[in-house]
Amino acid sequence: MKQYIEAAQRAHDELLPLLGDAIADAQDRLSKAKATADHDAMTPQLVDLMNNADTPPADAIGGIIATYAALLNNPGTRDGAWLIRSLASTAKHHGLKDAQTGQIAGAIIGAIHGKAPVSLIEWPAADAWHKQLHHADRMKWAAWLAPKEHSRLMKRMEATAEARISAETDLIQLEHAREALVDLVPESVSSARVRIRNNTDHTQGVGGCRWKAGETVELEPSEYAALVDSQGFQRLADSGQLEVIA
Repeated sequence: MKQYIEAAQRAHDELLPLLGDAIADAQDRLSKAKATADHDAMTPQLVDLMNNADTPPADAIGGIIATYAALLNNPGTRDGAWLIRSLASTAKHHGLKDAQTGQIAGAIIGAIHGKAPVSLIEWPAADAWHKQLHHADRMKWAAWLAPKEHSRLMKRMEATAEARISAETDLIQLEHAREALVDLVPESVSSARVRIRNNTDHTQGVGGCRWKAGETVELEPSEYAALVDSQGFQRLADSGQLEVIA
């Protein structure tokens, strides 16, 4: 048993630092994957993609927006923010194709950035218009405006998701390995506390220890060793007045 414990302890001491490094690496990979896939982290990429997408010719923008407003039964609207927020639901309601929706989105982007002649529509600021959209709608706008670039972005996100799954799986396995490593070395019996019960209905005292009637007292190994060496303990133990229960 001694040889096994010594060998197990050596293996434990050698593997524990390596295991700690592996866990730290997996945690780092997981943190990076989460940060990359976070909506806040993706927003600048989506906004840049949309703002740099191709837009319709300047002389076509006004007509496209007017047609879109007519679909909303509000051809005279001046609320540009409302036009932005309504595009996704309008496209779904009227069954517009992606290319058609992309033309409308492009016309709105062009108008926001001043590509079209001045109109009465009040648009949000060019650096904040995307705040009118939820993350899911930003994803749709990016797909409508720049489908190829959006597809490449999605492939990067898929790779990030795979990296996250890999890191999470590694962490689970490494945590199991750490638990197994802890169990590799048997706990020394000498380090266990000893529980001694007073089986009588009166107070007992010996070797500097005292028990109330029926009380169980836990002793450190050193305390138990001193108790065994004390005068009178063996007599009480032999008579069953004091009992070692663990």
